[in-house]
Amino acid sequence: MVCGNCLWSEQCQPNNGTCQNGCDEGFEGMLCNETCENGTFGRNCVETCNNTCKGCNRTNGICDNGCYPGWKGKFCHEECDDGFFGEQCSMICGQCKNSEECHSVKGTCSSGCFAGYEGQFCNKSCSDGYFGQNCVSKCNDTCIGCNRTGGLCDNGCYPGWKGAYCHEVCNGGFYGSNCSMPCGYCVNLEQCQAINGTCMNGCDEGYEGTYCNKTCENGTFGHNCLETCNSTCYGCNRTNGKCETGCHPGWKGDYCHEECNDGFFGEYCNMTCGHCKKSEECSPINGTCLDGCSGGYEGQLCNKTCRNGYFGENCVYRCNDTCKQCDRFSGACGSICHPGWKGEFCHEECDEHRYGDGCNETCGKCVDSEPCHHVNGSCVNGCGSGYHGNKCDKVCEFGFYGPNCKSACSTFCKTSRDCHHVTGACKLGCISGVKGSECLQVQDYQTYFFGVLGALCFTLFVILLCVLYKIIQRINHPRTMTEKSYFVSDSSIPQNEDVSLLKKDDQPVLLNHENPVMLKLETPSNYYTKL
Repeated sequence: MVCGNCLWSEQCQPNNGTCQNGCDEGFEGMLCNETCENGTFGRNCVETCNNTCKGCNRTNGICDNGCYPGWKGKFCHEECDDGFFGEQCSMICGQCKNSEECHSVKGTCSSGCFAGYEGQFCNKSCSDGYFGQNCVSKCNDTCIGCNRTGGLCDNGCYPGWKGAYCHEVCNGGFYGSNCSMPCGYCVNLEQCQAINGTCMNGCDEGYEGTYCNKTCENGTFGHNCLETCNSTCYGCNRTNGKCETGCHPGWKGDYCHEECNDGFFGEYCNMTCGHCKKSEECSPINGTCLDGCSGGYEGQLCNKTCRNGYFGENCVYRCNDTCKQCDRFSGACGSICHPGWKGEFCHEECDEHRYGDGCNETCGKCVDSEPCHHVNGSCVNGCGSGYHGNKCDKVCEFGFYGPNCKSACSTFCKTSRDCHHVTGACKLGCISGVKGSECLQVQDYQTYFFGVLGALCFTLFVILLCVLYKIIQRINHPRTMTEKSYFVSDSSIPQNEDVSLLKKDDQPVLLNHENPVMLKLETPSNYYTKL
């Protein structure tokens, strides 16, 4: 345990911690470990703080927290100096009567306030309309707030009065506050009312208002501005009513009482009417055509030609969408149509088998001689035999024929795959052993046998030479040869080899033209070998 704050920092009793000679300044309690309560200080906290002090220092009694109002000093034992009061003596006394000092604590004046002041602390000036000691005297009713001390009308008089105390009526010709405002234009130059400046018998010509000092507003003239200008006039002369500032659109004359002449409208009647329907006259005021515009014109004034794509009266009719640009009066396209259309109004599709700009293009070979699309020339259902492309205007490429060129020419043509692009017929006929216009049928066996017998003899010698040549090549360049044989029904037949389908006695036969191989039919006893 730590000892408390013993006097002179003596050692406390080792057995109970008490201080033999008491506590040091600012502390109390059996163990001297408790600080002095508020309002006490010194050794063992037996000293009492000054009652004018807001809690003193627990050690030396100095008023660290300040003094109560009306006191000052280190120990708050001095009253405020003359002319001051309140907390920390920081507030200045008011205007007490006969320059007396105010109460040092409350700041009140015991004998009342000096002339021109009022309130608990005599620090408020008199309210407007009052003056004197404690502000109990009332200013003259004709005075706009008098002097708070003597009652003089320092702020001036109410309208119609003048003088130091505002007790004199204004002289003729002036009125108002301090009689400083001149009268207005009263009829026959009469005197205005002295207080408010009104003219008893009204205003002179060209003037109006309570004080007859306002000129007539636009549209009025005469005594008190009671006369009304012509409604077609932009504000007339305030005296005689002439339209000196001009007329509203559609009118003319000194008093703007005449309408514009036919064919003209607007301000000063100097604007020309537009193209009204049936040559009617436009409104003289704004130039609008009451029944609309004639053909080819539009706009509020019917002076604008139709926008591109529109025609007719008021341009409300839209040109045919198939027309590039129509006549703004009749809507006729003048044969300037978008592709696929024709006619005066571009309302007719191109004739059959014609399409495009001006219908000048000829359709391609569509299937079943159908007409192509009249705009772009495309064949909706595809191409006829021998042609392809979006417009079916391209002949089949070499080796193909038929609708949309999707059929391949026979490889058994004399010139392989050289067939007619429409029918598929081989142009130079078939190779030996094959017949038909498309060279896809094997000839009769007997005919075939006698037909090729002569050729076999001739070619035997050539084949022998080729065999000898191959043997020599293999001797010089040995390699492995693989015999190929297939069943017709076998799905493993190479798809990338040049294989053709023939018929023998209505039985399918496959021949490979790249290499001489034997192809097996589904009937194992039948074999055909390429020659």
